[in-house]
Amino acid sequence: MRIGIYNLMLMVPVAIAGAAFFLLKDSYVSVLRQTFVKGKEPVYIPDFQVVDMGDILKEARVLAEIKVVTREEEELYEEEDKALEPPNYRLTFTFVGKRRYAIIDGNLYREGDKLKYERLIKVEKNRVLLDGRWGKRWVYLLDR
Repeated sequence: MRIGIYNLMLMVPVAIAGAAFFLLKDSYVSVLRQTFVKGKEPVYIPDFQVVDMGDILKEARVLAEIKVVTREEEELYEEEDKALEPPNYRLTFTFVGKRRYAIIDGNLYREGDKLKYERLIKVEKNRVLLDGRWGKRWVYLLDR
């Protein structure tokens, strides 16, 4: 079996460390005995504290659940809280053709579009069907 230079370079440090430990093991063992054990009583005790990780994990979970809210999001949340009753939309125009459109509160919507709190499900000749927080409900075309 031939050993290449690369393999030899990998094996030499391991062999040197092993030989050094073998030659100096008695002094290592005596130093370890003096440091940690005097007879049967431990002399050296490292400084540490036993910490209950349960409280720390609870605090970490609470901190992970905290969300930073921008002013715009805060205003939106306040508006959503105020909107406990369904809004009164003004349906002023409907178009039923190849595609179906409705003008609600001055804005043009197609079937499937999302209003502020609800989705426009269906557009008919004189009414539209909305679905959202307050369930499905019909909004009728204003008579002029």
